[in-house]
Amino acid sequence: MKNTEEIVKSGEKTTKKELSVRKKKRIIAFLYILSFFVSISPVCIYVLINKDRYVTGISEGVKLAAGSIIALMLVGMKTLGKLKVSSRAAFFALCGLLGYLLEPIICDVCVLCMLALLGEIADFFVGIPIKRLKESLSSDISAEKTAAKIEEVINRYYRGS
Repeated sequence: MKNTEEIVKSGEKTTKKELSVRKKKRIIAFLYILSFFVSISPVCIYVLINKDRYVTGISEGVKLAAGSIIALMLVGMKTLGKLKVSSRAAFFALCGLLGYLLEPIICDVCVLCMLALLGEIADFFVGIPIKRLKESLSSDISAEKTAAKIEEVINRYYRGS
């Protein structure tokens, strides 16, 4: 007799705890996506409001779009914790490339940095529920594994003899 109810779904048994773990993982993934957008939204809003000043021709628009895509990918990697620049040469090459591509908006770098700081502060508050959910998920998984091991030992020693 198990203490968790089993749900039969397409021929396989799934416990309610496993469904709960899946739901928590989906929520964590959603919060990571939300964290990414919270981090970049102040800068994006400012650039969209002032786009006529930044994009005066097609070539500037293409450069700005390419630089923005690269910058968004870097911010996304930073949000996921995957951004690690291995050498100073690579860091400066990346900064030079972004400087060239984002040249039209470099004159507003002070305002953009303050907006990026605002986005990071907001991202900090979005990150708090992510940490709590991850801790809860890991404790649920470890509790489930411990319970399974205890049940296995009980079955082996007490019911087997």
